[in-house]
Amino acid sequence: PDMNAALRRKSDQFVAMVKRLADEPGLYRLQDGRLVIAPYLAERQSLAWWQQQRKLLEAEGIAVALFPVYHNWRKALKDEWQSSPTPGDVFYGVSNWGPRTVAGAEALDPNAKAAHEAGLKWMAPVATQDVRPKSLIFNEASNSGAFRALWAHAIEKDADWVHIITWNDYSESTEIEPSTRTGYAFYDLAAYYIQWFKLGKPPIVRDTLYAFYRVHETDMKPKDKRIRPMKVVGGVQPENEIELLAFLTAPGVLEIKINDQVHRHRAA
Repeated sequence: PDMNAALRRKSDQFVAMVKRLADEPGLYRLQDGRLVIAPYLAERQSLAWWQQQRKLLEAEGIAVALFPVYHNWRKALKDEWQSSPTPGDVFYGVSNWGPRTVAGAEALDPNAKAAHEAGLKWMAPVATQDVRPKSLIFNEASNSGAFRALWAHAIEKDADWVHIITWNDYSESTEIEPSTRTGYAFYDLAAYYIQWFKLGKPPIVRDTLYAFYRVHETDMKPKDKRIRPMKVVGGVQPENEIELLAFLTAPGVLEIKINDQVHRHRAA
């Protein structure tokens, strides 16, 4: 449920919305049968409000595990730790919508420990990038850097779950679904990191190369004066770099040739 869309104005419809969908067979449930609900922008409502919604759903015969997604869950709940009930009494776990930069991924690191200390599970956000032509803004994802850094956070900091944002949101360019622009690159990387997250680092069984790069350099000026430039957000300036990402079964030499300039790197 999106607390920033229709539910922002009609929050009293939350229970009815969940009730309408609760019997869908494709929805995810815990082993004890509880329906998992991960409302976006959960800070729109108080902890007491969320507790009330859970009770109302239980009265309808719908047991739920609330796994809210905040923009900053620790800031939103900082005054609730010593309250009654505590966040751990109301929620199954917590998550942040997350950053789309390498530096932002690294800043997530304290979240898993903080959630576990509060008796909550931590769902790590993982996204490819964030580019919004509709809003003329973008984050600097450093080619595949942000995606790999977010997966590293999930794996190294003992996240319980991962929230991949998203499968197919083309309007914000966060899709991992294969597409004309991104090909199969993020889709393949997701398969690799999902296995690593669940079962441990997988062996490399075939040599594979992925190239990541911008379509245009960032200092290009459009000839059509009616075209407005996009604005970088997220605190990281854009980089005009080409990345060659290699999955190798044995050491080798990677090479990128741009015009007459050759870049080589000996890779393990």
